[in-house]
Amino acid sequence: MLTACGIADGTADDDGAAADDGGKADGTGRSDIGYIQANTPFYWGQSDYADFLASTASIGYPTHPVPLGPSDALTQRLQSWIDRIDAIVRAEVEASTGQELVAPKPVVEILPTGSTFNAWVSTTVACTGTTLAPPVPPGTPPAPTTITMLSSTMYAPLSAYHCVRPTYPGIAELATFWNRHKPACKINANHTVSGTGCTVENTGDPGELAVFATAPYIHVSSDLIAAVSERTLAVVLAHELGHYYRAHVSEATVQRYNFWYDSEPDRKKVPVAAANAADLQAKYAEIVAGPRTVQPAVAGRYSPRLRTFLLTAIAPLLGERTELGFVCAAARDAVGPWVSPLLDGYGTPTDATDAYLAFETKLAACASHLALTGDPGATSLSYGTVLMAVMAAKLPGVTLPFRATLADVIAALDAKARRLDAKQLALQTRIASNRIGLYTIEEEADDIALEISARLGIRPADVLASWFEFMQAVARSVPADWRMQIDDENTQCKARLDAGFVGSDGKPSFVPIGDLSEPHHSDCYRLFNFWREQKLRKYSVTTPYEFGADWAPLQEEAAQLSATARTNGQ
Repeated sequence: MLTACGIADGTADDDGAAADDGGKADGTGRSDIGYIQANTPFYWGQSDYADFLASTASIGYPTHPVPLGPSDALTQRLQSWIDRIDAIVRAEVEASTGQELVAPKPVVEILPTGSTFNAWVSTTVACTGTTLAPPVPPGTPPAPTTITMLSSTMYAPLSAYHCVRPTYPGIAELATFWNRHKPACKINANHTVSGTGCTVENTGDPGELAVFATAPYIHVSSDLIAAVSERTLAVVLAHELGHYYRAHVSEATVQRYNFWYDSEPDRKKVPVAAANAADLQAKYAEIVAGPRTVQPAVAGRYSPRLRTFLLTAIAPLLGERTELGFVCAAARDAVGPWVSPLLDGYGTPTDATDAYLAFETKLAACASHLALTGDPGATSLSYGTVLMAVMAAKLPGVTLPFRATLADVIAALDAKARRLDAKQLALQTRIASNRIGLYTIEEEADDIALEISARLGIRPADVLASWFEFMQAVARSVPADWRMQIDDENTQCKARLDAGFVGSDGKPSFVPIGDLSEPHHSDCYRLFNFWREQKLRKYSVTTPYEFGADWAPLQEEAAQLSATARTNGQ
């Protein structure tokens, strides 16, 4: 799912020339990208809502509350904004390509929630109507019972997936669409697949080809609606529709994003990959493949990367030991309900952090007395069980002697984690000092949101103000223990914005992208990008939109929906 809190398109032709994916490319919108990748239906998956829900459930998305109906005043208000944006996009795509936009009209779905501050676009599994084997003769009854997902490599048919069934063109159009980026597994016009990276399990069932497509449903939580102004919500919807029209969930678009670029202050176009992008990507991939850091602002005896391992792998093993005289009883008994807040939280929740540090101290005191043997007991843990936990710790290359203690295990993992910490710090320093950016779908959706907002009559300066309002609303949505750190970060970010992102030395400042494992970047980095875009592109708003005072009753309705949802545990 894509949230509010979305690359360079090499096929976007300003003259509307036919794109190589079976549809015409769109050169409207920003000077260097269009509102769509290309006008081909395989990017989107039309369906009714029940089929959509069955599809998302089959790929593991959690269930959510029943949306408000289309007759609800809140739904109608947000749908009116979506309809305005849709009209802008459709008119410009048709003017650019000479074709009607094939994407389904987006529909808003408002969810009554008490703990979900979010808006998002979802993927869906869309069956194409094309099988891997040659078509069967007319009148042959059996339809494929499995589907084969198209991915960067083809993989085994999966009967558990539920697919929606849009009206798609045939095999020739599908092959043109899929093969455009030279995937490891390509589709042939004779209903076969080939390629060095192509893996298809032979089950005797040809399987129907399916793609991950963008669903037409834009979900918005009542928590979000209750927390922000209508102007800010319009900017959020513009961001989500940037995801929708650019089909960011499609497997056919993924290789256009997540590349490193040099962030020149005067850049006028979508970034292109830096000369050293491959080196940066290799370092980045190593870091994000490792364990995430937990509460890194608070130092402890071990690397913050080990905290998840110690609390989710080692602590349960200690909890299983009930023998009298268990050498790590003090560490075992220090584990409590603070674990989840620490692992799931943002910032530095003091009580949970203090409890963790006390656990860590007790664990360090006893770990050398806890041998790894075949049978766990008062002075031992199972070597095999601990070894399996080490293998799942995302810190490869750690080897353990057969006669080891728990202290040996923790020390080996901590040394590896600290080397990764040092690599992350070096990469973050390099990113900041050399003004390097990572181009993602989120940055592109933000850029499109700025463009669309201007066409809605929202001035670029007001888009920046709306994003800062969103940042403040995020701070209010988290538990009070974590709010102080976010508020401090927001205050510092606002000061940088007010200074025009110029440092005390008079030189342009640069906002780092933040946590390398967070695809949405830091909120301040996104505010910086909004600021930079509006400075570079000089968006023109001839008639600023005047927002009415009748938003307050709708916000109150959203607040009541959220309060009821919290009471009901939703």
